Amino acid sequence: MRKFILAVTASILVLLPAVGRAQESGDALEKPVEQDTGQWNRNFLSPAYGIALFRAEIRQRGIPGVVSSFDDEEILVSAADLRVFRGVNVSKRNGFYTGVEAGAFIFFPTAHSFSDDVTVMDPDYMPAPPWVSGSFDFKAAPYGGMFFLMAKYGLHTDVGKQKKGLGAGLELGAGGSIYTGGFDLWIGDKENPSAKADAGSTETKISLIVDASAEGSFRVGKNSRLFAKGSVMIMPLTFEGAKQSSVTVMNDGVSNTDSEYFKYALHNYELEYLPFVYGLRVGFTLSFD
Repeated sequence: MRKFILAVTASILVLLPAVGRAQESGDALEKPVEQDTGQWNRNFLSPAYGIALFRAEIRQRGIPGVVSSFDDEEILVSAADLRVFRGVNVSKRNGFYTGVEAGAFIFFPTAHSFSDDVTVMDPDYMPAPPWVSGSFDFKAAPYGGMFFLMAKYGLHTDVGKQKKGLGAGLELGAGGSIYTGGFDLWIGDKENPSAKADAGSTETKISLIVDASAEGSFRVGKNSRLFAKGSVMIMPLTFEGAKQSSVTVMNDGVSNTDSEYFKYALHNYELEYLPFVYGLRVGFTLSFD
């Protein structure tokens, strides 16, 4: 009996370490793995709001019967920049991401003032062609907007603590845009002008868009951050076939008033957007599974 008790005791002493190791393994299986609180979820949504600056030129179109001394002038046209980006993190928190961004530019109807010396001649009036000559101040204001859709990819990195810190990134996108709108031209008060013309486009314009952005951000939680982005965009946009008003003073066979001739002369000006556009916007990013 004594030998049996000693054998059982020795067996227990030998098996205790193995049981302890098995218990530790079981606890490890039952205990949930603690996630890295510094990692982003795979999917994210990112709305942004800002302003875009378009460079544009007002120039002579060259219409019959109008002699003008106007020189081309460059202006800045501002627009509201509204966007939403739906993306996927290729790597956790830091690294590459890709997605699709949709947005719109809505032009602010800011008036720009110009001056010109013009002579308007009406060769269709008989027996003698009348003409009117004078200097006038006129204004131009854009209207309308542009909608765009771009495929994008970028690189983002964070520094600092897991739930708070700074970040920076670079982003590149390319896609297409649709423009509709034009610009108003008038002399005098806009609500009661002495002459007014519409220089809108006769059709919707489709153009390419390329966007390069740099980002600075502040992380405010495990899966969210606030950011500011600056962009340089390329958008070639033309206005072939800009519509003429129904002014018929040059072929109605009668002598017209100075204001009617000046209204016709306003159609001598056209606006063309230059391809480089600059933007600044702010927003937030929310990551989710």
